[in-house]
Amino acid sequence: MTDPTALPDDDLPRGDAAGSDADEPQGAPPPGPDETPVKRLERRITARRVAYAFTALVVLGALALGGLLLYLGTDAGQERVRLVAVTQIADLFAEDATIRVASVSGNFLTGATMVGFEVERGGETVLAVDT
Repeated sequence: MTDPTALPDDDLPRGDAAGSDADEPQGAPPPGPDETPVKRLERRITARRVAYAFTALVVLGALALGGLLLYLGTDAGQERVRLVAVTQIADLFAEDATIRVASVSGNFLTGATMVGFEVERGGETVLAVDT
């Protein structure tokens, strides 16, 4: 006769192994043989420092971009853009061509406008666009 109080084999407690699986996070790898709390702490500190450095670079980049956009909104910034644009456009034309731009206006985020664009060759105006 069988004992009605006996547990089936599947319900028998397994000892330490039964409780340890529930305590460990599912995605975490098991610690290595040389894994110590100090090494885990050092790894976390290093990861935190990398995150801080990356955040600092992003913030500095955003500040630099904001400063550049503010500078380009000034008269000095627009004059600098005008000089660079005239130099780049002049490189596309023949050596005896002269490029003139009276001014640059507008916002560089939404669109800039060159006012008084002229191309001269041999003292004669070849192209003139005034917006």
